[in-house]
Amino acid sequence: MKLHEKLLAFFISSAMAVSFCTFPSAYTAFEPYIAEETFTGAESLEESADILRNAMKNRQDSVVIAVSPKIIPEGKSDIDSIVKMSFKETGVPDEGDYLRFGIYRYRYNAKYDETEKVYNITFQMQYNTTLEQEQAVTNRIESMMNEFDLKTKKPYERIKIIYDYVTENVSYDNEHDDTSEDRTAYSAYGALINGVSLCQGNAQLMYRLLTMSGISSRIIPGKGNDDANHAWNIARIGRKYYYLDSTWDEGFSEENYRYFMRGSQDFDSLSASNTHTLQKWDGTESPIYSDYETESFSARYPVAESSFIPFEYTLGDIDENNAVDARDATAVLVEYAEMSTSGETTFNEKEYMSADVNNDGVTDSSDASHILAYYSYVSTGGKADMINFLKDEVNL
Repeated sequence: MKLHEKLLAFFISSAMAVSFCTFPSAYTAFEPYIAEETFTGAESLEESADILRNAMKNRQDSVVIAVSPKIIPEGKSDIDSIVKMSFKETGVPDEGDYLRFGIYRYRYNAKYDETEKVYNITFQMQYNTTLEQEQAVTNRIESMMNEFDLKTKKPYERIKIIYDYVTENVSYDNEHDDTSEDRTAYSAYGALINGVSLCQGNAQLMYRLLTMSGISSRIIPGKGNDDANHAWNIARIGRKYYYLDSTWDEGFSEENYRYFMRGSQDFDSLSASNTHTLQKWDGTESPIYSDYETESFSARYPVAESSFIPFEYTLGDIDENNAVDARDATAVLVEYAEMSTSGETTFNEKEYMSADVNNDGVTDSSDASHILAYYSYVSTGGKADMINFLKDEVNL
């Protein structure tokens, strides 16, 4: 049988939804949309994913992507790859996991066009929020970024400010009805605008705010107390990621946080009643979740074994001589050369965090350049510290 004959009747339906306590009936059939007769051509799987991503960001109900048979020789697995790539981490705050957890359910079908000799892949989506609601989230977050001025803070301070805000201002939606058509409790909109959400909404808001402030973050799906679907976050400081569960810390004062910046071995050590387990949610065989439990995911997002303990350091002052100068830049270049050749670091964690002045997770020639630029600035009378220099002069 030819590929286009195999795909002609091919139809996939998938769903995404989570609640702290229950799992909504998201797998029931939903009425098909009438796809608009507008077709967007794509020359690769990556371009197809870009088109799908933009459609989801604009909360389109459907999008039709026309692709050559050469692009999808494997059929279903290739279309699954388009879905996976549409949710890739781009560093853009409203993409990646923000989109991934903003979808209620989706499905797609593929039909071969004998005249054009292409497959028309129709993706149909339902969301937890509308485009107007997402604009309200964007407007509020932009206001918060100005209010909190996070770019002038060190990474730990940024994470702490965001976590404090979410735990203080969002309440758990104990009255949520899983059969309700209102899906905002599963969204950052519910958490930020309504002040009421489920764990998915908290995690989505945390991800958006952290990413917006320059902190690498992911949303982690799993089980709470071994049975209920649950979601939390990881965030990077230095070379490691740490767990954050703003839902289970709601209402607690910061000195009583139990799930803030915790490691893999002590995430649940402060509470005997609540536990986290990394695993797929019930019924989610979707390609969206395929990487969370893989070795490649763990390698890319290494979680520290124990909690992060804040310590003092001066950005750029690697040798701790109370000056950011050419010697610090040289130390960064030596580290960069060693890492490039042997993969072995010469820095301890304090030196590493001092050296990674642009907070991109690596120490390289870019950091050395920023340090030298700051050294020149101070040498000619500049008074700002490194963080404010980078914010004002380099626009980081």
